[in-house]
Amino acid sequence: MNYFIRMSNQHVSLLVLFFVFIYKDFFGVIIGGAENYLALAAILYVFAVFLINLILKENSVKVSSSLLVFMLLVIFLLVHFVFSMLFKPDVIGYGNVVQSFRLLFIPLLLSMVIVACPVDRRFLVKVVYLSIPLYVFSLIEFFLPLSVVEMMYNLTKEDGGAPFSNSAYFFWEFGYPIARLGSLFFSPLTFGIYTFYMIVTLSLIYKDRWYRFIVGLIGLLTLVKSFYVYLMMFFTIRNRYSGMFLLLGVVVMPLVIILLYVFFLSKGESINLMTLGPHVDGVISGVLNAFGSPLWGNGLGTSGYLNVLSYRANGLDLVAISNSLLPNLVVRGIGSESALGVMVYQLGFVYLMLFILLQVLIITKLFKVKSFSVSAVFLAGIVVFVLSESFYTLLLFVYPYALYSHVLQKK
Repeated sequence: MNYFIRMSNQHVSLLVLFFVFIYKDFFGVIIGGAENYLALAAILYVFAVFLINLILKENSVKVSSSLLVFMLLVIFLLVHFVFSMLFKPDVIGYGNVVQSFRLLFIPLLLSMVIVACPVDRRFLVKVVYLSIPLYVFSLIEFFLPLSVVEMMYNLTKEDGGAPFSNSAYFFWEFGYPIARLGSLFFSPLTFGIYTFYMIVTLSLIYKDRWYRFIVGLIGLLTLVKSFYVYLMMFFTIRNRYSGMFLLLGVVVMPLVIILLYVFFLSKGESINLMTLGPHVDGVISGVLNAFGSPLWGNGLGTSGYLNVLSYRANGLDLVAISNSLLPNLVVRGIGSESALGVMVYQLGFVYLMLFILLQVLIITKLFKVKSFSVSAVFLAGIVVFVLSESFYTLLLFVYPYALYSHVLQKK
């Protein structure tokens, strides 16, 4: 209890937030749907503490160039939300606008709070302790009968879950399914990226490499592409400048793939990118269609997965709508499967440039203080931002900024 007394009330609120979002899906199995209210309460708790501290001047806010860009992004989003509600297209419901705003705004605002009130080593140690049950369960999960894993997975789905052979718990390879670890997140994708963050956290607070080795082996069993991208970046950066060619390849390769893909599509040909294809389609459709309203964007809720649901509900042909610039480009919805595609279509290139500026400022500062492991988090995050719409998962978005604020506070 003394630990919490010594912590600032802001850090206690953030620790509660991390706990809720680490175990939110598990709570969903137990309390069925009410976990969303629990999550909302934790978010409001963090914001309330932050505002009270600002008013009472209990905590000093660390002003930086990164924080100023954060504030510009927050203001931009707030203004955009008002205009999107007033001038939304008829096919887009108000619920879609609110949902899109929430997905973009809350992670951004929480990250701004963490950068303004940097966390200390004790905070990260507590996050590691809170995460231990995840890895204990994942080791048990590895030996569980598939029927038990299926039951836990299906209980988290409102519709009772997809047929297990088609669920996210299988990675199809060599003609037969390989089970993937999802732990108490019940999602290999979330668990894989979270595990990488845990590896970096352990590298910051503990010298013993065995912890990282064990957690890394568990991460490999998630069979998540993003985890391997992060891991490659981590080892490249940890090797400092001798691995710069590999680093350049990891960052530039997605751009090269996208440009080649566009070139062949423009020639009336196509390339089979397998599972990467829908993500590349999302980038291209989002960016190209964004030129219709390049500065301000097309409004919240007009692209991505939520947009797909709106068009389907109205019986409209998404392929025809998204297919105006490249005749051979077939996508489920503008920007789908790419956070970059969704963001630029909805908010325009001004917001995108501000967001990129924020990443550049952060990575530059991390290189200046020689925090190469946390640099790897943000550099690999850029690749995931381009090729995954799930980039804005709240916990996975906020956690890197906690690592960043910790490193800068130490310096």
